[in-house]
Amino acid sequence: MDSFKSAGMKLKDFKPEKLGEQDSSRTDLRMISYNYYTRHKAFFKKADIDFKSTVVDVGCSAGVLAQNFENYVGLDLSEDLENVAKDNPAKFFVRADAMQMPFVDNCFDSFVSRHLLEHTPTPRKVLSELKRVCRSGGVLELPVKEFPFLFDPLNFTLQKMKKQPKKFGIYGFGHQRVFATKEWDEIITSTFKIKDSVKLCRGAFYNLICLFENILFSRKDDYDVPSQQVKKWLLKPLNLIYDLLNLIDPKITGSHTILYNVEP
Repeated sequence: MDSFKSAGMKLKDFKPEKLGEQDSSRTDLRMISYNYYTRHKAFFKKADIDFKSTVVDVGCSAGVLAQNFENYVGLDLSEDLENVAKDNPAKFFVRADAMQMPFVDNCFDSFVSRHLLEHTPTPRKVLSELKRVCRSGGVLELPVKEFPFLFDPLNFTLQKMKKQPKKFGIYGFGHQRVFATKEWDEIITSTFKIKDSVKLCRGAFYNLICLFENILFSRKDDYDVPSQQVKKWLLKPLNLIYDLLNLIDPKITGSHTILYNVEP
């Protein structure tokens, strides 16, 4: 990590001494939400990235990816980032705007950005910054307009009727806009080449559970801190069912999102 500083990175480094026990509710995926847990599993099966490379996680939220990379920097605007850093004392975290990152050019090998662009008013600006600070490409995960009925029946119906969506479900959680796959393709290819993309499977069981989470939590869109979504006792039976169904057929438990592996 010293090489980051020598490269001129202006790191606002939140790495206080470890105080007491870590708050596992922020980093234990089974305590976050069923939605995040399933997406996380599917993500690592499809992401084309070197886990030993120097990676910036843009829009890192609760830092659930931090332990998966040897050389990791998480960037987010969250006021809770200092607490996230306490739970990951061996990693760097930077509170900054993804549209104006405080890093010099080409200081990372690659990037990860999961469910960030839909929260930004100018996703092309974020992509431009990602290209500037990374020597190679990275991985993007994004929600798409072609979500299934069970995931969000209200907005699915409004969308078919060509009416304005409600700030709920897929349009909740502070999402500025959700694009169709072709629209995401155009936005991404304005900056990167798409090596490959894959729609993560969208099974009925997954969508029913996500609908339950959407009803309870998506109106809380000031800032999406996953650890506040679902209590551990509520997730235990759901995760057991998920693991069983995933063994039988992974398509039953997939996500509604699309993953892009990109390069300069």
